[in-house]
Amino acid sequence: MIRDIVWACIACGVEGALDDAGTCRCCGAQYRRGRGADILVNGKPYQPREIVKLLPHAGSTGKAHVVLRESAGDKPVHALGQYLGKVEVLGEPRAAQVTLDAAMLRIAPAAGATIDIPLIDITAIQPSSHTLQIKSRGRAVLSLRFTASSPKLWEERLQHALADAYRRAGQGSVVEYQPRVCTRRAASSDGTATRIRNLVKQGFDKRPHAPWQTRLCKWIARNAWRRFGGGVSVEGLEHIPERGPFLVLPNHQSYLETMLVPAVISRPLYPMAKSTQFSAPLVGWLMARLLTFPVRRFEIDPQAVRFMLRRFGEGYGALIFIEGERTWDGDVQAMRHGAVRLALKAGVPVIPCRVSGAFEAWPRWSSWPQRHPVRISFERPLDLPVAATRGECEAQLEPAMAMIHDALAGRV
Repeated sequence: MIRDIVWACIACGVEGALDDAGTCRCCGAQYRRGRGADILVNGKPYQPREIVKLLPHAGSTGKAHVVLRESAGDKPVHALGQYLGKVEVLGEPRAAQVTLDAAMLRIAPAAGATIDIPLIDITAIQPSSHTLQIKSRGRAVLSLRFTASSPKLWEERLQHALADAYRRAGQGSVVEYQPRVCTRRAASSDGTATRIRNLVKQGFDKRPHAPWQTRLCKWIARNAWRRFGGGVSVEGLEHIPERGPFLVLPNHQSYLETMLVPAVISRPLYPMAKSTQFSAPLVGWLMARLLTFPVRRFEIDPQAVRFMLRRFGEGYGALIFIEGERTWDGDVQAMRHGAVRLALKAGVPVIPCRVSGAFEAWPRWSSWPQRHPVRISFERPLDLPVAATRGECEAQLEPAMAMIHDALAGRV
């Protein structure tokens, strides 16, 4: 919904004033989706990045009503004769109120005991479409769906509050909030990079074939958008290697590139997707059969990493949305450290994939797509250094992240 991105009325400044239809309860300003990704405010078009700049600071305290669901365990996912990973199962929903102050996140259900989480104990903040998942030490995952507020606002609030709490505790500056809250790593030595490359190099002369289900769905996806969605144009397919493993890193504008980028590549590749999507009855069943594999994004998921490395060793490609989540305003977001570390260690061709038009067709805050042409451009494989140790990986991390960000933003 529009109120997910416009969490305060830019006309009167009141937080949480927009109703489900996009009308401000306080001043009557009307917010509607315009052409492409434009947001109409009383008929005047604004680009999402303009709206974001007009919003007040999110702050680091607040209250909100939510629907709370707690993790009830995991279930395994199998498809096409192989084990893909685990997916968390959420319990029954309960109404609750969330209160955030300088030291504590308090969740008070309408029925049941209050949950008090010291900020310094929060280990991950994971946004999804309309929810936030909170992971803390010694506690199962909590999923919060905001009923009258914005998950974007609360993601920013929690990040500000955690950054302040870490500074007060003398633990340094937080550099990442998912898959775990962490400060900058100290460089050290180990042999994991060598072991990774020994596994991966087994696939450099292989060219596996995709199952017929995957080929059929790829054909449907690319032709459906060409016929009904406004068209898709592709450049740079010559940069996809003819055999052996490779890693595609697209920018993440909308749901569209999750379907279209794999669909335009003739070689089979395994896209990494958030594990919560595999819980949807039909979508999860289909994803599991389209060479997609789950990753638990509220913690380091060694199972997902091992799965991808084994596929590299069999000659498959992989696809990771290195921003982690869809953009709110169309701009390329910060890179996820873990994906860049893997790219530095694996030694496979790393191919940036710049997608444009998908945000205008289906922005994150809109429930349905509009017709709009999508352009997909595969860039030349990046000349990334190969890290032999963890220390080398950490030393090369920032330059590699900047190189990938520039490629996705079209600055190279």
